[in-house]
Amino acid sequence: MSWESFEQDLKQSSCAGLYSGSNLVIGRGGKSPRVVFVGEAPGAKEDELGLPFVGRSGTLLDSWIEYLGLSEDEYYITNVVKCRPPENRDPTKDEVALCEPFLHRQLELLNPEYVVCVGRFAMKVFFPKKKSILKESGRLLGKYYIVPHPSYFLRRGGTGWEEYLNVLRIALHSSSQEKLL
Repeated sequence: MSWESFEQDLKQSSCAGLYSGSNLVIGRGGKSPRVVFVGEAPGAKEDELGLPFVGRSGTLLDSWIEYLGLSEDEYYITNVVKCRPPENRDPTKDEVALCEPFLHRQLELLNPEYVVCVGRFAMKVFFPKKKSILKESGRLLGKYYIVPHPSYFLRRGGTGWEEYLNVLRIALHSSSQEKLL
């Protein structure tokens, strides 16, 4: 399976056609990343530009990427749902179910070292039985890492996120050191 066939299949899918007037937002970043960040769904700015996490939450996510020490080709950002839900509402379970297979294909193609579940929607895709994003955040579960959505921190003044990323930062730096040996 190639990236081109993935994009073609996605563009022709029910996932891409979920909401009339909404643009398809596939992702941004390197195609051989160490880390893939998975959010919920595009917002207004993301829908307008066709790129995920480019609004206020995206600015904070970019700070996370810098904190983690990732270069531009070492990360990729996407969402579970690939189009903006009407009036920025939460996607329904059925909408998530339509798009989830494309997320899994995307991750298979990207083959990252780590997948960061950004918020509860991404957490629920990979860990459907987990209840609380705050209880699970800051933990590495195999190759998956759970962290609250940047909007959670923005509502609290934009601070306090570093403590949620420390375990991932240590894991990234220790695996970098192992590659050097």
